[in-house]
Amino acid sequence: MIFYQKYLWLFLLFSNGTILAQKSNPTIYYQFTNKAEKEICNNNYKEALKLYSQSFNFLEGPFTHDVYNAFVCSWLLGKPNHDYYKILRERGVSKKFLIEVKKINVKTIDSLERLTVIVPKINKGYRDTLNVMVNRDQSFRKYDDRYTTYADTIKKIDNKNAIALVNLINSNGFPSEKIIGNDSNDLAHPIFFILIFHNAHGAKFQSVNFSSMIDKAIKDGKIDNRLGAQLIDYSDGTDQYGTASAGICYYYWEANHDKDSLANWALTSENHKWYLMPLDSRTQIKYDKNREKYYLDNIDDYRKKIQFQIKNSLFDFGLYGYKQTGGIAIKSEFDYMFKNLIEIK
Repeated sequence: MIFYQKYLWLFLLFSNGTILAQKSNPTIYYQFTNKAEKEICNNNYKEALKLYSQSFNFLEGPFTHDVYNAFVCSWLLGKPNHDYYKILRERGVSKKFLIEVKKINVKTIDSLERLTVIVPKINKGYRDTLNVMVNRDQSFRKYDDRYTTYADTIKKIDNKNAIALVNLINSNGFPSEKIIGNDSNDLAHPIFFILIFHNAHGAKFQSVNFSSMIDKAIKDGKIDNRLGAQLIDYSDGTDQYGTASAGICYYYWEANHDKDSLANWALTSENHKWYLMPLDSRTQIKYDKNREKYYLDNIDDYRKKIQFQIKNSLFDFGLYGYKQTGGIAIKSEFDYMFKNLIEIK
């Protein structure tokens, strides 16, 4: 917090709100954006926009969901920022997504679009290579019997993808959003996310642990600190940052439902309630201490933001953590689970 206060004072003293060329400092960036999100949760869009504007001076390629939230704040304040809109479009965020999913006013988007000359600045070759790998990852997972009939094939594909991703990162640098852009309808999860997810600790086919690469990427400002911590928790299987235990969850009693179909529904449906798992104070203190390493918000603030985002889909903090779903076979355990879960209202 000392760093944050120091840089905020210097910014206000010398910049008078203008954009200054600053040396990249992800530590300061994360602190500014965390505070901006808190202001959004308090409906203080003017202060949030100021904080986002200041944060962008401390990272050469600010993360897309932060740029998007800053744009939404400017729109809600009646002055949609064209520079932020241009970044979104150049990174691949579609008009359709902004209008139909995020419900941004059509007239606003059309007026900004007329002013925008879109010149994509991403590394298309790098992105295309990652797209090929993702398509390969999904090629056999689309079948119902994927992990029985095609288990060996999927393992070979995952091994091939993991090694290829390591080689790509070593030769081309980490695939930040500035380098590869975003999916047209996802502001916070880069296309390579699924490749690392399928090499998680304890997964059937893990062949590479990406933790050290992700750790460096967080510190270099190449991947959002929350997403990076989540991927490290995946890779290590330790949940040391609480991205699984502190995230949202949904469980069901297996006797009543087909396991696979309901698990898929629970991950994709917006028509059911989400829950938080209770955390004892000792565990929460441990998580909060570990989260300081990457300047993550503490668990209480993290969960407040989760609950805000579930009820306010216009904004995108990209912080649900792992959406846990699972079947419980024994009815008494199912009843106990739901008795102790915290419903997000």
